[in-house]
Amino acid sequence: MASAQLYKCKCGQTYYVYVPKKLMLKEAGFGPEVVKVAEELDEKERRAGEIEIAEKFAEHIGAKFIDARIKKVIQCKCGKVFDILAFIYEKK
Repeated sequence: MASAQLYKCKCGQTYYVYVPKKLMLKEAGFGPEVVKVAEELDEKERRAGEIEIAEKFAEHIGAKFIDARIKKVIQCKCGKVFDILAFIYEKK
């Protein structure tokens, strides 16, 4: 299953962020062997349509979908900037 995180800005805007396993494990400091396995899982999920399912779920709950493969920083409509990986690893 594709990994997604739900975030809510103080202004009320909700984000549903897809974060590939490869990106999470690489950021956490795992070695290349583990990252390679994660990359293979990500590709399997992509081919299975799981990212599109996450996007539809975001739409269903009224959240803005963000794909961390494309965008690693979110700028909310209120001006607040969120670093996705900082949220995951609490590097705020």
